[in-house]
Amino acid sequence: MRLVAMLRLVAMLRLVAMLRLVAMLRLDAMLRLVARLRLVLLATGYCFLRLVLLATGYFCLRLIPFPLSTSLLIYIHRLVFFYLLIALPNDWLFLNQRLVDLLLLR
Repeated sequence: MRLVAMLRLVAMLRLVAMLRLVAMLRLDAMLRLVARLRLVLLATGYCFLRLVLLATGYFCLRLIPFPLSTSLLIYIHRLVFFYLLIALPNDWLFLNQRLVDLLLLR
């Protein structure tokens, strides 16, 4: 029981660290990372998220031509990131490693 609680705590700390990294990204880097994350998830077989990922990606890309402020766009993309990270399955070790790899390759 303690091991499960400890693993959940580690997963939540990693999630907070990832969200802090995401908050530091510029808008163009965030868009690139959204595209890469979507490709990684599609390639690794997260089939149940395909429609959600495609829909959020389309939604974000459709917002860009409109005269929205940059801060609003950044806020929307952070919400999308938060939703994607929370909605993912509990395969934290693999997914966190892939996200760290993607962040380091940007």
